[in-house]
Amino acid sequence: MINNMKKWQIEIKGDTWDLENLSNNHQSPDWSIIKIAEGDKDVYYLESSRFYELNNSKDVEKAARELILEINGVAKTEFPDYKQIELHGVALLDENGQLNKFIHIKDSIHGRTKLYPPTIIQGDGTVEESKMPNRLKLISILAKTDENVRRALILFGKPKLSWNDLYGIYDIIKDNVELEEVKKTVNISSNQIKLFRRTCLRWEAVGDEARHPSQKFDPPKNPMKYEDAVTLITKLYNAWITKKKNEIPGRGPE
Repeated sequence: MINNMKKWQIEIKGDTWDLENLSNNHQSPDWSIIKIAEGDKDVYYLESSRFYELNNSKDVEKAARELILEINGVAKTEFPDYKQIELHGVALLDENGQLNKFIHIKDSIHGRTKLYPPTIIQGDGTVEESKMPNRLKLISILAKTDENVRRALILFGKPKLSWNDLYGIYDIIKDNVELEEVKKTVNISSNQIKLFRRTCLRWEAVGDEARHPSQKFDPPKNPMKYEDAVTLITKLYNAWITKKKNEIPGRGPE
């Protein structure tokens, strides 16, 4: 790091397992999560080269919130039962190694007991390590080089996806690849896509969250349920991300 660059650190909160998983499985100049003992507790900080040239805490907070959405989008793709990490504070590490905190935001975090990813033990007793860390890094690389992936991750990383968010992810995928090819890999039918679109585009179906309310489609008699729409777009999104990863030079299909 260049000495005259400010070293901003973002205090983050979340489920301990998620924080440990991200800290252990992803280290790069673009972003990494470190654990620091403060008194009798461990505190987790997000560091990123994206903050180097920023001069005030408000700009850092804005950049950090967007990056955290990206990270959540990456992790939700790869880690089952992943919860959200959230921004808790912005701090500047001074020349004496002291953290000067500018804001402090309290969020509620809920615990859980499931542990992922599992260790895979083969029939002969050999242990296969999870491939999730490598996939995590691959998606982060894609986010740096592909604006479509970055935009989709930001949407997918939100704590709760709105109908507008779901349609936004669909739009990004549809405009980026041959939709039929991706649909086939996860057994999504054209009728399912049509019902999703008709539901999203009509005020009668989803109210104020309707995506550009349109008269092109009649409102569906049986609109798609929100939970089914989330499942549909998640499947489409994961298939698209897998396709993008497989297209990285030097990589074969997963």
